[in-house]
Order: sequence, then C-alpha cells, then structure tokens
Amino acid sequence: MTLPKDCTTVFFGNSTVEYSVNDSLIGSSFNFARGWESLVYVYAKLQLIKENNPHIDTVFIGFDDIILLNGELVGNSRMSHLYFVEKYSANDWIMNLKEFSTESNYKLINHIYHIRLTLPVIKSFFSKVDIRDLKLGGYSWLIRDKLAQDIERRKDSEGRPRKTYKDFPIICRYYVDNILDYCRKKDITVFFINIPKHKSVWADTVYRDIHREYYPDVPLIDCMQMPLPDSCFGDCIHLNYKGARMFAPILSKCILLANEYDTLQVDEIYTLSNDSSILSNPLL
Repeated sequence: MTLPKDCTTVFFGNSTVEYSVNDSLIGSSFNFARGWESLVYVYAKLQLIKENNPHIDTVFIGFDDIILLNGELVGNSRMSHLYFVEKYSANDWIMNLKEFSTESNYKLINHIYHIRLTLPVIKSFFSKVDIRDLKLGGYSWLIRDKLAQDIERRKDSEGRPRKTYKDFPIICRYYVDNILDYCRKKDITVFFINIPKHKSVWADTVYRDIHREYYPDVPLIDCMQMPLPDSCFGDCIHLNYKGARMFAPILSKCILLANEYDTLQVDEIYTLSNDSSILSNPLL
C-alpha cells in the first residue's frame, strides 16, 4: 500500500475527481477518488494512506454539492473496506449509527467483508499487491459522450426546491471536521477543490456557502466555472479524458504553489483556476 517516495500529494473525492485528475499527467501525486464516494470513506482512507505513506504532505479533498449534501451512503457493495474498521473511533461509530439510515449503516458494516475486497488483502500477506487492486480509488479514463442527454434529463428536475447551506447534513460536517482535524495533527496541507463542470450546472453552488459559513480558513480551489469546451465533458458533471488532459496543467500549478506557500489565498486560486493562457495552450 506504499506509494513512491516522490509522491507527496493525494486526491480524494467522488467520481468528479476520479475522472478529472489524471495523476499520470500531474507530478508527485496519486488520485484515490472513487465513484459514489462518501466523506465517511474519505476519512478512513486518508488515515490509511498517511499511515502507510508518512511522506504524504498535501491533500486535495473534492468539495462540491454532490459529496457535501448527500447524508447517506450510495453506490455498490464494494465501497466500504476491511481496512476501514479500525480507522473509526467509538464516537465515530456512535455518530454513524445515529445519523445514517439503517440501510447506510448496513452498507458501511456488512460490505466490509465483500469477497472482492478481502481477496487482495489476503494476497498481500504473501505477495506484493498493486495499490489499485485494493479498490481504494484511482484515476479512470472516461470515454463518454452523453452531455446532451444529461442536459435534457436534468430539465425534469427544474422547479424543485433548491438546497441551501443549512441542508449540510450533520454527518457530512462531522467527517469534514474529522478530516481537517486529522490533517492538522499530521501536519498535512489540505485544500478543497471543485472540479470543472458544464455551464448547465453552474447554479449548483451551495458548496460555496458551506465554505464561507464553516471553513473560510481552508483554501478552496474553485474550478467549477472554468470555461472548457463541450467536447471536454462526458456529461454535465464529469470531465472525459480530453477534459482531464486540459485540466492537468492547472492542478500541476496548484501543487507547485502548495509546496511553496503555507496557504494559498482564495483570490490567487480563483485567478489560477481561470488562467486563459493555460486553456489556450496549443499543446493541448
């Protein structure tokens, strides 16, 4: 479960990060994001990765309406993991039981022992196992062309009541706080990041209010409204492999700045995330 010594930066988040952060194009980093990721899993994975890779010093956490406003566990039966059990304290388990539904608690506990997750763990006792085989995350090359269909589908939800920062679930805030506390104790520089999304969903900005209300001291790299062409999107919220390639130089610059400064001012990040000179790079 060890990363190369020159890999000092890791990314966590849901599928928006999974498909957008091509770590092969970004030096000294690894993408641990997964589709349907929840903050309860991010917290456990962060501890697991840091304990096995003490040289990790910078963490980027996906920060958007999707991961922040979903107070239940979604996805398939391979989201939880045997390695996660010991990463939760007694208080964590009490909070899980209190705030998650019965179904979510079932997923969190029962799916830990899914056979497809336990086999690589058993194998690791006898031979070397690629970290990707542990199903903890990784960049996924997205070949998808369903932007038009997704825009049309989302029209059905128009007119529904919009959420506000007051809808930030207690369990989500609890685990964001835990993540930040852990990073402080381990001297890890943490950044929130929102990946570029199609202009059709640019109104989904509750995450900005949550940031201002609860976490103004944590730098937010807000790239949601980065002006990328439609050809870069697999759907409204996911970059395809072309979009990930165009996004890579921005992330590379952010990592360099993170290594040079203790904190990165929000206005500096905004300027960086809208750097037109990068978007017009002929090599892309």
